[in-house]
Amino acid sequence: HGGGTGLKETVIPTAPGVLFPHQPPSQCPSATKLFERPKFKDTMIMDIFSLTKPSAAAPDMTLSQDCILLVDDDDLHRSCVKEFLERRGYACLEAANGVTGLDVLRQESVSIIITDNNMPEMDGLTFIEQVKHEFPNEILPIFLMTAEVSNPVRLRAFKNGVYRVFEKPLDFQELCYAVDWVTKFDLHASLTTKSPSS
Repeated sequence: HGGGTGLKETVIPTAPGVLFPHQPPSQCPSATKLFERPKFKDTMIMDIFSLTKPSAAAPDMTLSQDCILLVDDDDLHRSCVKEFLERRGYACLEAANGVTGLDVLRQESVSIIITDNNMPEMDGLTFIEQVKHEFPNEILPIFLMTAEVSNPVRLRAFKNGVYRVFEKPLDFQELCYAVDWVTKFDLHASLTTKSPSS
């Protein structure tokens, strides 16, 4: 086959620039291969993830150093989201459930929260309610990911200030664009608990 890698045919089955639009990473063989770094050169991985960077059509979009807290009990899925966001210039902190997520917020400065809903110990919606209770005066954009989208879930999420609910299987590019939108228009303020004096 002329030495081609075949990555574009296997990784991007639909429109260019959209990675795994209808398959979660845990069910997508190409996603698993993507993160087995020893099998690929860094240049290949950079080429794949360059599709998630701001396009030439949006020259005013600049990479951000905002810190995002990712809360998800699925290690692989969380790692995939982290990779996509870090390729766009964001720093990421991780937590496997809401309890750990609250511990992170009490110690670190965070600008945005992306949380799954179905998790052990403390689910996403309860975690969000706890965040609002502990930090009532903070402007902190929150995105919820869930495989079970229903009107009660949406209502409870929006009642607690969730910016957007994303249905799983997750469209990674759509999530990245939503985060870019928040940071581009400065619709957030970092939550800082370690240094009360400004």
